[in-house]
This record gives sequence, C-alpha cells and structure tokens, in this order.
Amino acid sequence: MTPARYGAAVDGIAGFSLPELMITLAVFMMVLGGVVTTHLFGLKMFQLTQSKIIESDDARRAIGLLTDEIERAVDFQIGQGGTNYFTPNVAGGVRQGNSIQLYFGTNTNQFVRYYGGTDLKRMTNGGAQGRVLASALKTCLFSAEDYRGALLTNNPPASIVRVDLEFYYKLAFYSRAAATNLGESYSYQTRIARTAQD
Repeated sequence: MTPARYGAAVDGIAGFSLPELMITLAVFMMVLGGVVTTHLFGLKMFQLTQSKIIESDDARRAIGLLTDEIERAVDFQIGQGGTNYFTPNVAGGVRQGNSIQLYFGTNTNQFVRYYGGTDLKRMTNGGAQGRVLASALKTCLFSAEDYRGALLTNNPPASIVRVDLEFYYKLAFYSRAAATNLGESYSYQTRIARTAQD
C-alpha cells in the first residue's frame, strides 16, 4: 500500500484540496455577509416606514373624526385652548387659534374641543383629560373663513373652518445622524363647511 499523494483520490473518491476549501469558504463568507447586511438594512427601513405609516394612519383617523364633527356642528368657536381652558377670540378679532370648540345643540355647556400642542387632542365637556388623536404635531391652526378664503372676524352662518396641521417625524436610524435630530414633516390643510347651520 502506497501513501496517497496530496490532492489525489483515496480509494477512488476524489476530494478538495485545502486551498480549494479555503477559497470556497471565503466566497461563502462574503456572500453570507452580504445577505446579513442586506437583511439588517431591510429591518431598519421597515422600522422607519412602519413608524411613519402608524403615525400617518393615526393622523388620517383624527382628521376624519374632526371633519365629521365640524360638519355636524351647529356652532363653533375658535381661540386658544387646552385641557382645562378655552379662550375664544374677541369679537371683531380674526377668528384663528390652536383650538376649536364645537357645539351640537343650543346648550353651550355641552361641547367637543380639539386643540393642538405637541399632540392633536380631543375632549368633551365631561372629560377630565384630552384624548390624544395624533402625535408628533408641530403646528395646529384653526381658522374661520368665508367661501373666498378670507379670514372672518364675525360668525356668519355659512362660515368655513380651515384646518392647518403639520406633523413631524424624527428619523429612527441607529447612527450618529440620529443625534442631529434629522426628520421630515408633512402638512395637512383642508377647508370644512358645516352642514348643520345656526
């Protein structure tokens, strides 16, 4: 029996040499590294788009509810407001503010209030706290307009409510760029005519 030469077949079975195995393993590791890197990038993009989609969906639902209630309101007041207070604009002043209070009947003690800060919130006259409808709010402005888009200082029956909302999202990448508060925003603007009039 003679010893097998390097790279020769043993008992008629051919095999790979050590350099061939090392090259194959190196190519396999590069392909595997590329697959893992692509997968991690996909997870980051999924996380970024998922948070944007969830926040956009919340904003869409909030705007739908707001639109429905403004259309059904018998009367409304615009001014500055929050959870515990509401100050309507003075008579003769421009009807514009961060809050709108809606009335669905003649009793002004029963109302629904929408107001903005860092979140768009909704509360009723019996509610102790406002319910967050949409978060990441940068700007919230309610205005009363006429059919031509001119701001109103009085309360004619056919007034239109203009809603300007701007939402801001921070980008959620795990890098040094996150420390610079990079983000993007989108604006929503609509004009809503009330179907129930004074």
